[in-house]
Amino acid sequence: MATLLANSGHFSRVKALLHQLQNDRCQCRDSFFSFIIATYAKSGLLQDAVDLFHSIPQFNCISWAKSFNTLLEILLSEGHLDRAHDLYLNFPQLGVNPTTETFNSLIDSLCKNTRSDLALNLLQEMPEQCCRPDGNTCRILMNGLCMDGRIHEATHLLYSMFKNISQKGCGTDVVVYRRFLEALCDEGKFSEAVQIFGKVLKKGLRAPKKRRAHSISKIEAKAHELSADEVKVLLNQLLVKNGVPSNSCYSSILKDFFKDGKFREAQKVFDEMCHRGFRPTLKDFNAKINALCKRGRTKEGETVLEEMRDKGIVPNVETYNALISGLCEGGEAKQAVVYLQKMFGQLGCEPNRESYEMMVDGLCNEGLLTETTWVVEKMLDRGHGLSADGYNKLVLGLCLSESTFEAVLFLEEMVSEGKAPKVEVWNALVTAFCSRDEGEGRSHLFLDGLLRILVIC
Repeated sequence: MATLLANSGHFSRVKALLHQLQNDRCQCRDSFFSFIIATYAKSGLLQDAVDLFHSIPQFNCISWAKSFNTLLEILLSEGHLDRAHDLYLNFPQLGVNPTTETFNSLIDSLCKNTRSDLALNLLQEMPEQCCRPDGNTCRILMNGLCMDGRIHEATHLLYSMFKNISQKGCGTDVVVYRRFLEALCDEGKFSEAVQIFGKVLKKGLRAPKKRRAHSISKIEAKAHELSADEVKVLLNQLLVKNGVPSNSCYSSILKDFFKDGKFREAQKVFDEMCHRGFRPTLKDFNAKINALCKRGRTKEGETVLEEMRDKGIVPNVETYNALISGLCEGGEAKQAVVYLQKMFGQLGCEPNRESYEMMVDGLCNEGLLTETTWVVEKMLDRGHGLSADGYNKLVLGLCLSESTFEAVLFLEEMVSEGKAPKVEVWNALVTAFCSRDEGEGRSHLFLDGLLRILVIC
């Protein structure tokens, strides 16, 4: 019930239900609080999310490590580094034991803020907290060190992986090796890159001796003839061929290429994957569509969707959301409506709140208010609440188009959900009403609606 109310934006009722759960000492799972905290934050209610986390010990909940990690990630992603730091330092008093995921979030945030030196300190602290670094830890930290130009520290991290972390041919490990070798090439250290490449094949990927010798001789023969970019492409190809082939290995490499916008290299991995008898997964196609749409190449993203269907792979919500996001950001919100309708018609592919929010934002930005109201009505019918920003945009747009009656209806719904309209929305509503003659009947309806809203406020 609480999750339904949170999704629909009725946060005052959520708080009442939480109070009831607390009084009745009902057993609550950590995942439940994690979801409510995330929903609060998405709706701009960060302080409510923080307050809820600190109140968890008052509920009948055994552990709240997931809620701790969720709140920590939210604080870091929204730039509240001081509050995140305080939360981390106080974990013993909060009754929480940090996990590898906790450290990964902190390391990622520090690296994004070009403080990979502090991230290294956290890596050293992990064993003291009974946490073991994983492949994801190394991937994040290696990327941060290379971005900051800390090649010496990155080299030590690589050798540490050989000794403590690397698994034979693990896809995540291949991504880490690739990042380090590319950093060496960017600095013109081709000889060192070739030397490290040999150690990666032997100690990291543990490639067979003959294949290892062939790969090393191939890169040694061509390294001085090629440009830095060409050497990187060749190294990437050899890393893929020397890794133990698996779907997870290929998926990790593809995801990394798509993230960097290297579609040509990714296509070669696709071809290599199919040649070895592996089939690209839904996640692989979603990563490709998402990367294309983020770079404004939505037409190519739509082509990939058709390619998926030809291969018998059924798109999911994530697939459609990537296309909707790209189309709305590219000023093609009307085309995005087509994909929203396809989601309605596909079994098990119900649009989520993110789908609707993107649609409302895109349609409002293009002034397509008729389509916007249709989407919002569908959203509310399916139990999803619109954000305060979404309501403000919609009501303001309706006022500017002199659709005052519809504006009042949505404003009433907004206020009933406990969301506060902006001052400019009230001003636009009064201006729209005063600027035209609505007729006596509609004037009474407008005033009655406005009075109901004021009473709720």
